Amino acid sequence: MNFRKILLFSGILIVAAILAALYLQYSKLSDKYIINKTEGTVTLQKQGNQEVPAKKYDEVKPGDVITTQNNSKADVIFKKSATSRLKGNTALEVDKDSPEGTPRTKLAKGAVLSDVNKKLTENLKAKTKVFSVQTPQVVAGVRGTSFLVKYVDELPECLVKSEYATKTAVLEGTVNVLVTKTSVEMDVTNGEKAVVCPNTGKPKLSPLSGEDKKELEEIAQISKLSFPDFASHSIADTLDALWCYVIYNISQNELGNILSAMDIYAVGHDGKVPDKFTNLQMTASEFKDTCGIPYLYKKLSPYKAEIRSAGPDREYFTKDDIVRVFSIRDDNQNDAVSK
Repeated sequence: MNFRKILLFSGILIVAAILAALYLQYSKLSDKYIINKTEGTVTLQKQGNQEVPAKKYDEVKPGDVITTQNNSKADVIFKKSATSRLKGNTALEVDKDSPEGTPRTKLAKGAVLSDVNKKLTENLKAKTKVFSVQTPQVVAGVRGTSFLVKYVDELPECLVKSEYATKTAVLEGTVNVLVTKTSVEMDVTNGEKAVVCPNTGKPKLSPLSGEDKKELEEIAQISKLSFPDFASHSIADTLDALWCYVIYNISQNELGNILSAMDIYAVGHDGKVPDKFTNLQMTASEFKDTCGIPYLYKKLSPYKAEIRSAGPDREYFTKDDIVRVFSIRDDNQNDAVSK
Protein backbone atom coordinates (compact mmCIF):
# COMPACT_ATOMS: atom_id res chain seq x y z
CA MET A 1 0.00 0.00 0.00
CA ASN A 2 1.60 3.25 -1.09
CA PHE A 3 1.67 6.51 0.85
CA ARG A 4 -1.27 8.09 -1.02
CA LYS A 5 -3.55 5.16 -0.21
CA ILE A 6 -2.53 5.27 3.43
CA LEU A 7 -3.20 9.00 3.56
CA LEU A 8 -6.60 8.57 1.87
CA PHE A 9 -7.59 5.71 4.18
CA SER A 10 -6.52 7.70 7.24
CA GLY A 11 -8.55 10.68 6.05
CA ILE A 12 -11.63 8.50 5.59
CA LEU A 13 -11.24 7.09 9.11
CA ILE A 14 -10.91 10.58 10.61
CA VAL A 15 -14.00 11.85 8.79
CA ALA A 16 -15.96 8.74 9.81
CA ALA A 17 -14.90 9.20 13.44
CA ILE A 18 -15.96 12.86 13.40
CA LEU A 19 -19.34 12.03 11.85
CA ALA A 20 -19.88 9.21 14.36
CA ALA A 21 -19.14 11.54 17.28
CA LEU A 22 -21.47 14.18 15.85
CA TYR A 23 -24.23 11.63 15.33
CA LEU A 24 -23.88 10.51 18.95
CA GLN A 25 -24.32 14.13 20.06
CA TYR A 26 -27.26 14.50 17.68
CA SER A 27 -28.94 11.38 19.10
CA LYS A 28 -28.67 12.76 22.63
CA LEU A 29 -30.60 15.87 21.57
CA SER A 30 -33.71 13.74 21.07
CA ASP A 31 -33.94 13.32 24.85
CA LYS A 32 -33.70 17.05 25.57
CA TYR A 33 -35.61 20.27 25.09
CA ILE A 34 -33.69 22.47 22.68
CA ILE A 35 -34.14 25.70 20.76
CA ASN A 36 -33.87 24.75 17.09
CA LYS A 37 -34.31 28.15 15.44
CA THR A 38 -34.56 31.82 16.33
CA GLU A 39 -35.48 34.91 14.34
CA GLY A 40 -35.42 38.47 15.65
CA THR A 41 -34.99 39.10 19.38
CA VAL A 42 -35.32 35.92 21.43
CA THR A 43 -34.08 35.54 25.00
CA LEU A 44 -33.62 32.63 27.38
CA GLN A 45 -33.79 33.10 31.13
CA LYS A 46 -32.26 30.30 33.18
CA GLN A 47 -33.36 29.86 36.78
CA GLY A 48 -31.62 32.42 38.98
CA ASN A 49 -29.95 34.23 36.07
CA GLN A 50 -30.79 37.22 33.92
CA GLU A 51 -32.10 36.93 30.38
CA VAL A 52 -29.53 36.17 27.69
CA PRO A 53 -29.87 36.06 23.90
CA ALA A 54 -31.11 32.60 22.86
CA LYS A 55 -29.31 30.72 20.12
CA LYS A 56 -29.66 27.56 18.09
CA TYR A 57 -29.23 24.30 20.06
CA ASP A 58 -29.48 25.98 23.47
CA GLU A 59 -30.82 23.44 25.95
CA VAL A 60 -33.96 24.43 27.87
CA LYS A 61 -34.70 22.93 31.28
CA PRO A 62 -37.66 23.09 33.71
CA GLY A 63 -38.00 26.60 35.11
CA ASP A 64 -36.37 28.25 32.09
CA VAL A 65 -38.34 30.91 30.22
CA ILE A 66 -38.13 31.63 26.48
CA THR A 67 -39.29 35.10 25.41
CA THR A 68 -39.79 36.52 21.93
CA GLN A 69 -40.16 40.21 21.14
CA ASN A 70 -42.30 41.81 18.45
CA ASN A 71 -41.74 40.38 14.92
CA SER A 72 -39.65 37.54 16.39
CA LYS A 73 -40.09 33.80 16.73
CA ALA A 74 -38.45 30.68 18.11
CA ASP A 75 -38.82 26.98 17.26
CA VAL A 76 -38.42 24.57 20.18
CA ILE A 77 -38.12 20.79 20.19
CA PHE A 78 -39.57 18.97 23.22
CA LYS A 79 -37.79 15.61 23.23
CA LYS A 80 -39.54 13.30 20.76
CA SER A 81 -42.96 14.56 21.81
CA ALA A 82 -43.54 17.85 20.01
CA THR A 83 -42.13 20.77 18.09
CA SER A 84 -43.46 24.25 18.85
CA ARG A 85 -43.16 27.75 17.44
CA LEU A 86 -43.33 30.74 19.76
CA LYS A 87 -44.73 33.69 17.84
CA GLY A 88 -43.91 37.35 18.54
CA ASN A 89 -44.47 38.83 22.00
CA THR A 90 -44.61 35.41 23.66
CA ALA A 91 -43.27 34.13 26.97
CA LEU A 92 -43.20 30.35 27.54
CA GLU A 93 -41.90 28.56 30.64
CA VAL A 94 -40.86 24.91 30.55
CA ASP A 95 -42.54 23.06 33.42
CA LYS A 96 -41.56 19.76 35.01
CA ASP A 97 -42.49 16.66 33.05
CA SER A 98 -45.77 14.93 33.83
CA PRO A 99 -45.73 11.72 35.93
CA GLU A 100 -45.73 9.83 32.60
CA GLY A 101 -42.61 11.73 31.52
CA THR A 102 -44.30 13.91 28.88
CA PRO A 103 -43.50 17.63 28.40
CA ARG A 104 -45.54 20.38 30.06
CA THR A 105 -45.30 24.13 29.42
CA LYS A 106 -46.76 27.35 30.82
CA LEU A 107 -47.76 30.17 28.47
CA ALA A 108 -47.59 33.55 30.27
CA LYS A 109 -48.52 35.54 27.16
CA GLY A 110 -48.59 35.32 23.39
CA ALA A 111 -49.18 32.40 21.02
CA VAL A 112 -47.66 28.93 20.55
CA LEU A 113 -48.15 26.68 17.53
CA SER A 114 -47.43 22.98 18.17
CA ASP A 115 -47.08 19.82 16.13
CA VAL A 116 -47.26 16.72 18.36
CA ASN A 117 -45.76 13.34 17.49
CA LYS A 118 -48.73 11.08 16.86
CA LYS A 119 -46.68 7.86 16.92
CA LEU A 120 -45.99 8.22 20.64
CA THR A 121 -49.66 7.82 21.52
CA GLU A 122 -49.51 4.12 20.62
CA ASN A 123 -47.33 3.42 23.67
CA LEU A 124 -49.28 5.54 26.14
CA LYS A 125 -52.49 5.00 28.05
CA ALA A 126 -55.72 6.22 26.48
CA LYS A 127 -56.03 9.41 28.53
CA THR A 128 -52.32 10.27 28.73
CA LYS A 129 -51.45 13.68 27.31
CA VAL A 130 -48.36 13.62 25.09
CA PHE A 131 -47.87 17.37 25.51
CA SER A 132 -49.62 20.21 27.34
CA VAL A 133 -49.74 24.01 27.28
CA GLN A 134 -51.11 25.77 30.35
CA THR A 135 -52.27 29.38 30.59
CA PRO A 136 -53.57 31.09 33.76
CA GLN A 137 -57.06 30.06 32.56
CA VAL A 138 -56.81 26.61 30.98
CA VAL A 139 -54.72 23.48 30.47
CA ALA A 140 -54.64 22.25 26.87
CA GLY A 141 -53.55 18.61 26.82
CA VAL A 142 -53.08 16.70 23.58
CA ARG A 143 -52.52 13.15 22.33
CA GLY A 144 -51.17 13.78 18.87
CA THR A 145 -52.30 16.83 17.01
CA SER A 146 -51.51 20.15 15.37
CA PHE A 147 -52.87 23.07 17.32
CA LEU A 148 -52.53 26.66 18.52
CA VAL A 149 -52.84 28.08 22.03
CA LYS A 150 -53.10 31.85 22.30
CA TYR A 151 -53.24 33.85 25.54
CA VAL A 152 -53.56 37.56 24.77
CA ASP A 153 -55.20 40.67 26.19
CA GLU A 154 -57.77 40.93 23.40
CA LEU A 155 -59.64 38.34 21.36
CA PRO A 156 -62.38 39.23 18.84
CA GLU A 157 -64.48 36.34 20.21
CA CYS A 158 -64.72 38.04 23.62
CA LEU A 159 -66.80 41.11 24.39
CA VAL A 160 -64.55 42.11 27.29
CA LYS A 161 -61.42 43.86 25.99
CA SER A 162 -58.10 44.66 27.68
CA GLU A 163 -58.29 41.45 29.74
CA TYR A 164 -56.50 38.25 28.92
CA ALA A 165 -58.37 35.42 27.20
CA THR A 166 -57.35 31.98 25.90
CA LYS A 167 -58.01 30.46 22.48
CA THR A 168 -57.23 26.85 21.57
CA ALA A 169 -57.54 26.12 17.85
CA VAL A 170 -57.12 22.61 16.42
CA LEU A 171 -55.98 21.85 12.88
CA GLU A 172 -55.76 18.07 13.33
CA GLY A 173 -56.41 15.65 16.18
CA THR A 174 -57.95 16.29 19.60
CA VAL A 175 -57.08 18.71 22.40
CA ASN A 176 -58.63 18.43 25.84
CA VAL A 177 -59.28 21.92 27.25
CA LEU A 178 -59.64 22.11 31.03
CA VAL A 179 -60.70 25.38 32.67
CA THR A 180 -58.65 25.44 35.88
CA LYS A 181 -61.02 27.73 37.82
CA THR A 182 -64.17 25.63 37.33
CA SER A 183 -62.74 22.21 36.35
CA VAL A 184 -65.00 22.27 33.28
CA GLU A 185 -63.38 20.42 30.38
CA MET A 186 -64.10 19.94 26.71
CA ASP A 187 -62.56 18.05 23.80
CA VAL A 188 -61.75 20.22 20.77
CA THR A 189 -61.28 18.36 17.49
CA ASN A 190 -60.36 18.99 13.82
CA GLY A 191 -61.56 22.34 12.54
CA GLU A 192 -62.74 23.62 15.93
CA LYS A 193 -61.64 26.19 18.45
CA ALA A 194 -62.47 26.79 22.11
CA VAL A 195 -62.30 30.28 23.59
CA VAL A 196 -62.29 31.06 27.30
CA CYS A 197 -63.10 34.73 27.86
CA PRO A 198 -62.40 36.72 31.06
CA ASN A 199 -64.68 35.84 33.99
CA THR A 200 -66.20 32.83 32.21
CA GLY A 201 -65.94 29.27 33.42
CA LYS A 202 -66.86 27.37 30.26
CA PRO A 203 -65.11 27.23 26.88
CA LYS A 204 -67.07 28.54 23.90
CA LEU A 205 -66.81 26.04 21.04
CA SER A 206 -67.06 27.17 17.40
CA PRO A 207 -65.69 26.35 13.90
CA LEU A 208 -62.33 27.77 12.84
CA SER A 209 -62.47 31.07 11.01
CA GLY A 210 -60.51 31.80 7.84
CA GLU A 211 -58.02 33.78 9.93
CA ASP A 212 -57.61 30.85 12.35
CA LYS A 213 -56.89 28.44 9.48
CA LYS A 214 -54.33 30.82 7.99
CA GLU A 215 -52.56 31.10 11.34
CA LEU A 216 -52.53 27.31 11.78
CA GLU A 217 -50.91 26.81 8.36
CA GLU A 218 -47.67 28.10 9.87
CA ILE A 219 -47.34 24.79 11.76
CA ALA A 220 -45.95 23.24 8.57
CA GLN A 221 -43.05 25.72 8.72
CA ILE A 222 -41.83 24.70 12.19
CA SER A 223 -38.24 23.53 11.81
CA LYS A 224 -37.43 19.90 12.59
CA LEU A 225 -34.20 18.44 13.90
CA SER A 226 -31.95 17.11 11.10
CA PHE A 227 -28.51 15.52 11.27
CA PRO A 228 -27.00 17.33 8.22
CA ASP A 229 -28.02 20.69 9.70
CA PHE A 230 -26.70 19.74 13.14
CA ALA A 231 -23.39 18.45 11.75
CA SER A 232 -22.72 21.52 9.61
CA HIS A 233 -23.66 23.81 12.50
CA SER A 234 -21.40 21.92 14.95
CA ILE A 235 -18.38 22.01 12.62
CA ALA A 236 -18.87 25.72 11.91
CA ASP A 237 -19.39 26.39 15.62
CA THR A 238 -16.16 24.58 16.51
CA LEU A 239 -14.19 26.61 13.97
CA ASP A 240 -15.78 29.82 15.27
CA ALA A 241 -14.86 28.87 18.84
CA LEU A 242 -11.21 28.28 17.89
CA TRP A 243 -11.11 31.63 16.11
CA CYS A 244 -12.62 33.35 19.14
CA TYR A 245 -9.94 31.97 21.47
CA VAL A 246 -7.28 33.34 19.14
CA ILE A 247 -8.96 36.76 18.87
CA TYR A 248 -9.47 37.08 22.62
CA ASN A 249 -5.85 36.23 23.31
CA ILE A 250 -4.58 39.03 21.06
CA SER A 251 -7.25 41.58 21.98
CA GLN A 252 -6.20 43.99 24.71
CA ASN A 253 -9.26 46.24 24.76
CA GLU A 254 -12.32 44.06 25.41
CA LEU A 255 -15.08 46.25 26.91
CA GLY A 256 -12.94 49.36 26.33
CA ASN A 257 -15.44 51.11 24.04
CA ILE A 258 -18.32 50.33 26.38
CA LEU A 259 -16.52 51.76 29.41
CA SER A 260 -15.59 54.91 27.51
CA ALA A 261 -19.20 55.45 26.44
CA MET A 262 -20.40 54.75 30.00
CA ASP A 263 -17.96 57.34 31.33
CA ILE A 264 -19.21 59.99 28.89
CA TYR A 265 -22.83 59.24 29.78
CA ALA A 266 -22.20 59.33 33.55
CA VAL A 267 -20.35 62.67 33.38
CA GLY A 268 -23.30 64.20 31.56
CA HIS A 269 -25.91 62.74 33.96
CA ASP A 270 -24.54 63.59 37.43
CA GLY A 271 -22.77 60.25 37.74
CA LYS A 272 -25.80 58.13 36.96
CA VAL A 273 -25.66 55.10 34.66
CA PRO A 274 -28.20 54.51 31.87
CA ASP A 275 -31.26 52.30 32.34
CA LYS A 276 -30.46 50.48 29.09
CA PHE A 277 -27.48 49.95 26.83
CA THR A 278 -29.32 51.63 23.98
CA ASN A 279 -29.06 54.98 25.77
CA LEU A 280 -25.33 55.04 25.03
CA GLN A 281 -24.00 56.80 21.95
CA MET A 282 -22.57 53.75 20.18
CA THR A 283 -22.93 51.87 16.91
CA ALA A 284 -24.76 48.52 16.80
CA SER A 285 -21.51 46.56 16.38
CA GLU A 286 -20.03 48.12 19.54
CA PHE A 287 -22.73 46.46 21.66
CA LYS A 288 -21.16 43.09 20.80
CA ASP A 289 -17.91 41.54 21.97
CA THR A 290 -14.90 40.46 19.91
CA CYS A 291 -16.70 37.29 18.76
CA GLY A 292 -19.93 39.06 17.88
CA ILE A 293 -21.84 37.99 21.03
CA PRO A 294 -24.00 40.75 22.58
CA TYR A 295 -22.83 42.18 25.89
CA LEU A 296 -25.12 41.77 28.87
CA TYR A 297 -25.98 44.94 30.78
CA LYS A 298 -27.38 45.01 34.30
CA LYS A 299 -28.12 48.22 36.22
CA LEU A 300 -27.18 47.58 39.86
CA SER A 301 -28.12 51.00 41.25
CA PRO A 302 -28.63 54.55 39.91
CA TYR A 303 -24.84 54.97 39.94
CA LYS A 304 -23.56 51.47 39.24
CA ALA A 305 -23.89 48.94 36.39
CA GLU A 306 -22.45 45.56 35.40
CA ILE A 307 -21.27 44.78 31.86
CA ARG A 308 -20.58 41.14 30.93
CA SER A 309 -18.83 39.62 27.95
CA ALA A 310 -19.44 35.91 27.32
CA GLY A 311 -15.70 35.41 26.82
CA PRO A 312 -13.94 33.16 24.30
CA ASP A 313 -16.27 30.19 24.90
CA ARG A 314 -19.22 32.42 23.88
CA GLU A 315 -21.33 31.09 26.77
CA TYR A 316 -22.69 33.42 29.46
CA PHE A 317 -22.06 32.79 33.18
CA THR A 318 -19.01 30.55 32.76
CA LYS A 319 -15.52 30.91 34.21
CA ASP A 320 -14.04 32.80 31.26
CA ASP A 321 -16.68 35.59 31.28
CA ILE A 322 -15.23 39.09 31.37
CA VAL A 323 -17.22 41.21 33.84
CA ARG A 324 -16.79 44.84 34.81
CA VAL A 325 -18.69 46.82 37.39
CA PHE A 326 -18.81 50.48 36.38
CA SER A 327 -19.27 53.39 38.76
CA ILE A 328 -17.92 56.90 38.22
CA ARG A 329 -18.06 57.46 41.98
CA ASP A 330 -15.48 54.76 42.71
CA ASP A 331 -12.81 54.14 40.08
CA ASN A 332 -11.55 51.09 41.96
CA GLN A 333 -14.68 49.22 40.97
CA ASN A 334 -13.87 49.38 37.27
CA ASP A 335 -11.32 46.55 37.43
CA ALA A 336 -12.02 43.48 35.31
CA VAL A 337 -13.09 40.32 37.09
CA SER A 338 -14.10 36.83 36.00
CA LYS A 339 -17.27 35.19 37.24
